[in-house]
Amino acid sequence: MFDRKAQIVVDAAQADEDATLEVALDAGADDVVRDGDQLIVTGPASQLHAIQERLKARGLAVQSAEVAMTPKSTVKIEGGDAKRLLALIEELEAMDDVAKVFSNFDIDAEAMAAVSG
Repeated sequence: MFDRKAQIVVDAAQADEDATLEVALDAGADDVVRDGDQLIVTGPASQLHAIQERLKARGLAVQSAEVAMTPKSTVKIEGGDAKRLLALIEELEAMDDVAKVFSNFDIDAEAMAAVSG
């Protein structure tokens, strides 16, 4: 259900998207996606450090770098199910024995606002 991927977050306010894409692909990355004020660089987990170091060498502001579990597919969640699922995720994250929670749910922004607010 999940793939192990290198995931490197770059500050989009301080980086040109096309230049970041070029550097990342040259370093072995698979893709660069803009998410708000961040550029998320993904690639093979084995290339995490190589991609990160190449981005830093070009003066790009790397905010974080980790091996993440990215979902192969997502499940759309709506309404009351979204509220219960988010409560479950919060409880899991609060446990001392849990280091990181990965999920494959998809909640649109409108439903998220209704649940959160």
